[in-house]
Amino acid sequence: MYWVSVWLPVHVKMMGVHGKGRCVMRWHEVQRLFPMQWVLLEEIQSHVEGDNLVMDEMAVIRSIPDTDVKKEFFAATNERFVFHTSKEVVAIGIQEAPSIRRRIT
Repeated sequence: MYWVSVWLPVHVKMMGVHGKGRCVMRWHEVQRLFPMQWVLLEEIQSHVEGDNLVMDEMAVIRSIPDTDVKKEFFAATNERFVFHTSKEVVAIGIQEAPSIRRRIT
């Protein structure tokens, strides 16, 4: 186990360190550290439940002020997501890409 000493309070125990030097946490830890805030998350480990991708482990990139949420939401790519810590779980709806069919003559 590691102890966070850079940007998180010292009393917070880390689950591990992601390859990019970010702290890997579970959602309840993120909620405790960033109460009632928007956060930019990077997916580390997840699973699929029905039509949802549920994140088990994540790395917090940073908290986001309310004024910048919309910009960050549309700028997030691939494994990065914007979430508010008031949510019970981090679940992202999965949508299948529509397939295009056409007849070639």
